[in-house]
Amino acid sequence: MTICEAQSEGERRKREGMDLAAMHKQRAIRCGQLAMLAAGLSRQSRTCSANDMPDDLGVKYANGGKWVGSAVLGLSRCGITEKAGHTESLRPARHCGDLKLWRIIDVAKAAAFIRQCRDWLARNPPPEPSPETPFDYEPNKTPGAGTPGTL
Repeated sequence: MTICEAQSEGERRKREGMDLAAMHKQRAIRCGQLAMLAAGLSRQSRTCSANDMPDDLGVKYANGGKWVGSAVLGLSRCGITEKAGHTESLRPARHCGDLKLWRIIDVAKAAAFIRQCRDWLARNPPPEPSPETPFDYEPNKTPGAGTPGTL
């Protein structure tokens, strides 16, 4: 296998894994994307990162956070954001790990995406919590935190 073939195969596996992880986390993904876009649109630099998703950076995601990559990359794949550099994670659980910094490149697309997300969230309310998944239904709301980020 050549280096190019190996890289292509790695990218394919990454997309496949992220799609599987995101399959049942659409509400979390959309809430995370809304939080990122709100943060980016509020800054003159139009930059945002996964640091902008949780209400409480000090608490681990109750649902494991396996949806975060899909939320971040989804905005890029839609042509709303582009890579703008790197920053450090502010979440202690990530040990200051490297994070991509993203820039909103199309404000009109971002506004349309926000409307679509809000419509989807209104049509798909969170399920009632159960003993098995007490916090899984609120992606940006960690135990003891406030409400998810809003625009």
